[in-house]
Amino acid sequence: MRDFHIPVVGIDSQSEAEEVRYLPLPGEMTTFAMPVVNLVADPEILEAVCTVLENLRSAMLTKRDAKIDLTRLTPDVVELINQSLGQGEVSVIVRNPSNLHIQETVFAGIWRIQKMSTQSVVSSDMLHACAIPAEVQKSALSGTTVVSVPPKRQGIMNAPAVLNELLERSKKISGRKCRAYHQSVAVAHVSGRSGLSV
Repeated sequence: MRDFHIPVVGIDSQSEAEEVRYLPLPGEMTTFAMPVVNLVADPEILEAVCTVLENLRSAMLTKRDAKIDLTRLTPDVVELINQSLGQGEVSVIVRNPSNLHIQETVFAGIWRIQKMSTQSVVSSDMLHACAIPAEVQKSALSGTTVVSVPPKRQGIMNAPAVLNELLERSKKISGRKCRAYHQSVAVAHVSGRSGLSV
């Protein structure tokens, strides 16, 4: 009878395999989130919020561009409106003639338009139901800026390509729409080169 070697496999009997390494994934990504509604809020605040939203709904049924002024509401009511409507994917900053911060809610076509002072104090706060606010259209048609693509820098991957694509597309009118999600550092890079800040 011959000796037959049986290999023993167990803890520490094998050499350690090299650790698997992955490329780092983006840390920040804008994704959809359902609005959070505080149902345990003060009943008076809930009633005020429901009244505002009902007024907006009624105005949307009768007007093409429905607007509701939020300027005179208490901070608690405005905060609950913010929670109820959430933030959508689109935001716009209009610098001239007024400093406007425009944010789409999670409900497509319902916009929050805030007029800001030079000290970043809200002087006007509106809900506006429309395809796109007129202030955005006027600003887009008011003039152009020459933008150059800067050299790539640390932490920037897709921004130069996105900026090149924007420059090329801005030279021709296109009816196609594109939708993409980008890291906040890339958005800041592109918006900084176009003369805007986020």
